Amino acid sequence: MPTIRCGDLNDGPDAVTTVLLEGPADGDVHRPDKGDALRLYNLGRRLPPSRAYSRIYQGRDELIDHILATRDLQLRLVGIDSLVDDITSIGASTRSREAAIVPDQAPVVARFTQP
Repeated sequence: MPTIRCGDLNDGPDAVTTVLLEGPADGDVHRPDKGDALRLYNLGRRLPPSRAYSRIYQGRDELIDHILATRDLQLRLVGIDSLVDDITSIGASTRSREAAIVPDQAPVVARFTQP
C-alpha cells in the first residue's frame, strides 16, 4: 500500500532519529528486496542541491522537514522542492521572530504520477 510520512523531524536526513524511519542503508529503489514492503525512502535526498534545506538556523541550511515514501511512490516521483524563497535565517532567540509574517521553515512538496 502506498504510504507517505511527512513531518518536521527537527533533525537532518542523516540523523539517527530520521534514519530510523528509513530501511537499511543498503536499500536500493531499483533493486527490490524482502524489506521493500516496509521500507520508507527519504525523498529529501532527491531535492536539488541548491534547495536541499527547509530552515536556515544561524546562517546554516538545514533540512528538518521530511517526506518519506514507500518504494512504489518513490518510483512515481515527478518532482520535489522546498519552497525556501521567503524564509530567513533564525537564531536561538524567539524574539527575532515576533514581527515575522512568514514561517521560519519552508514546506517541502513532492508530486507523483498517477498509478
